[in-house]
Amino acid sequence: MIDFDEYQTGQRKEGAYFAVWNFVRKGATGIAAMFTGFGLELAGFRPNVEQTEAARWTILAFYGGLPAVCYLIGTVLFARFSLDQAEHARIRAELDARALGR
Repeated sequence: MIDFDEYQTGQRKEGAYFAVWNFVRKGATGIAAMFTGFGLELAGFRPNVEQTEAARWTILAFYGGLPAVCYLIGTVLFARFSLDQAEHARIRAELDARALGR
């Protein structure tokens, strides 16, 4: 993606991409932890005791079902991603030619 962006804009922005990636990753982790905590509290989770059936199902949903749904959504979104190895090689060759021309 960094090469593709440089191809379109003429600017190399690795730092911006990695900053956004880390922000989104950390934000998603925080939001997931928050919702997991709220969900477990609503389901009656109590630490260090035998859990209720509702708490068990909530744990299963948050640590099994929800990630599976997110992976499915990601798969659908990335199925439309068309930057393949051949296209990247073409873009990289154009960027290299631009660099030699400077």
